[in-house]
Amino acid sequence: MDEPFGALDAQMRLILQDKLLEIWKETQKTVISVTHDHDEAVTLGDRVGVFSKLPGTIKFMENINISRPRDVMNTRFLDEFTKAYSKLWNALKDEFEMEVRR
Repeated sequence: MDEPFGALDAQMRLILQDKLLEIWKETQKTVISVTHDHDEAVTLGDRVGVFSKLPGTIKFMENINISRPRDVMNTRFLDEFTKAYSKLWNALKDEFEMEVRR
């Protein structure tokens, strides 16, 4: 899925993210999602990757160690969320800083 929640307002985004978690719980299907929303990536994902700018290689990959089932609102207040989010942000920050130096 490519930015599946990007065009939605904040409230509908949370509702549909919870719905996606319910569907995943029932089907156990693999879902690959592209997003620029760091909260969304950590909340929904089991693994999160960061691509470098060109040539677009995987720069960072991290397993998200947050137990399931998950609730979109409450997950964001867990210590595990904060740790994973920080690692993701540090990987992204490095990429942005390289761009600024150019």
